[in-house]
Amino acid sequence: MSWYGTVSKVVLSAGVILLCAGCSGRKEVAIAAKDAEIKNQRDLIEQERAEKAKLHDANEQLAKQNEQLAERNAKAAADNAAQVAAMNQRLSDLSAIMAEMDKKMVQVKPGQGVPENADSAWSRGSDGSIRITVASTVLFDSGAADLKSSAHPMLSNVCKTIKARFPNNYIRVEGHTDSTPVVRNKHKFADNMALSIARSRAVYDFMIKSGGITASKMYTAGYGEFQPLVHPEKTAADRSKNRRVEIVIMPDTVKITKEPLAEAKPAAASSTAKRK
Repeated sequence: MSWYGTVSKVVLSAGVILLCAGCSGRKEVAIAAKDAEIKNQRDLIEQERAEKAKLHDANEQLAKQNEQLAERNAKAAADNAAQVAAMNQRLSDLSAIMAEMDKKMVQVKPGQGVPENADSAWSRGSDGSIRITVASTVLFDSGAADLKSSAHPMLSNVCKTIKARFPNNYIRVEGHTDSTPVVRNKHKFADNMALSIARSRAVYDFMIKSGGITASKMYTAGYGEFQPLVHPEKTAADRSKNRRVEIVIMPDTVKITKEPLAEAKPAAASSTAKRK
């Protein structure tokens, strides 16, 4: 074989080898790309499964919360219905309870006061309190703060019913006057505020000493002419309605904390010795 033929064979063989090597490299690249694509698809599938599982868990949790909320709402509705029923029952009994205090006592709307043809009235506040309003003329003479003896039976009945029906409720006794300045007994009462305080204290003292109400459950308040039922006062009837004492039976939820009175301390002895 000639030299030229030998070289040609060598070149041809080398070309075949390089061609095979090129094909093999492309095949490996293609396989690697396919594997990467398959892995990517698997990762996407796993991610989708994880998201579906997470969504399923969230839906289950939400369904559980909705179920618990429905149970709480049902319980709240039942409790509310029971409270309304109990309140309605108590309100239905309240007229009979108040009738025990005084047959002449009438029910009025809050803030209405005692009607002209009655001596006392009662109303129920939006906070659950019971307000017994007694005309001032039933309890006191004009300008005075000494209880009339004729008022004792009515106040005794009030105390009797409070002890039987409202033993744990706190009681506030309020004194109110009209806007007419104090003329009679000016030496005792400087103004209407002082008169209203003295009148509330007189009723307070009677309810404790004669009515048997626990002192720790009671307190007084004097408002003078500053909480009128009728304003401005144009007639004698307006002034009469504003002169009143109100006994307020506080709701069961109201608790009053009283600070104990400080004990009187003896005066300190002088440190300076007296010279003889």
